[in-house]
Amino acid sequence: MSREIIKKAILLAFVFFKSYKYDMETAKKAKAKERLYSLDTLRGFDMLWIIGGGSLLGALAKATEWGWVEVLAKQMHHVPWDSDSLSQRKERGKKWYF
Repeated sequence: MSREIIKKAILLAFVFFKSYKYDMETAKKAKAKERLYSLDTLRGFDMLWIIGGGSLLGALAKATEWGWVEVLAKQMHHVPWDSDSLSQRKERGKKWYF
């Protein structure tokens, strides 16, 4: 191969990779600006309940005795977990499906 062809190939590769790097940096900056704030809000709301928002709501219901807060506080209570495995259902003569 002649040196001219090699030089042109190197120059072409350099230009290609330089423009590719630029496009990737531009894309990363654009993605950083395009945050979905509604999703961030939902995650924060979920984290509130995971870390104990239900307990806070129950304490607020007891302290204020507001009806609407008491209704919401009642929603924070769950039925006890019945660890009914498939083998336990089979032993009691029940079907494996519900």
